[in-house]
Amino acid sequence: MKIIYLSFLALCSLHVNAAILDCDLQGKDRTIYQLVKPIAPFDSCKKAVDNEGNIVGYKLKKEGSYIDISFEDENFTHEDHFFVSGNKLTVKELLLSIYIPQGESENEYIKAQRKNLLKSTTSGIKYDKGGVYFFDLEIKNSAYKNYVTYIEEGKPNEFIGIGTDGSKELLIKIMFNKGMDDI
Repeated sequence: MKIIYLSFLALCSLHVNAAILDCDLQGKDRTIYQLVKPIAPFDSCKKAVDNEGNIVGYKLKKEGSYIDISFEDENFTHEDHFFVSGNKLTVKELLLSIYIPQGESENEYIKAQRKNLLKSTTSGIKYDKGGVYFFDLEIKNSAYKNYVTYIEEGKPNEFIGIGTDGSKELLIKIMFNKGMDDI
């Protein structure tokens, strides 16, 4: 999912006038803290806020590793990528088509992304009561060594992308130690 992996890297360049602020994990940024608390505490936490006051993403540092968190929607890739046999898929359906090959539900983008999954030592899906995680661990030749896409139940066209240059254990702890369940 190379396009998704580069999302955070592009965030600040797309929001040239974005402000970089310190996080307030016990206050205004408490929701994001609920997501990453299994790996807390952090050495530092910064957030990018656009001109309209919307949070674009977070960059956390823990023991020399960076964790990038971005908020995305169906605009993360070209609209044509969502069409299969004339039907438009949601982001969740698109990712399910990539991670769980289901018959003829594919297009060139889905085929290419399935090949990209082969660059990961481990990839898969994990469901919890609040949503679904799509994960790629130990990725070769990527901006992130490990990456997770989280889609909250009831929001099939929005996702949180979490990438790190650090160990896979950081993301495994988020997925398997409650993570978003507390929100």
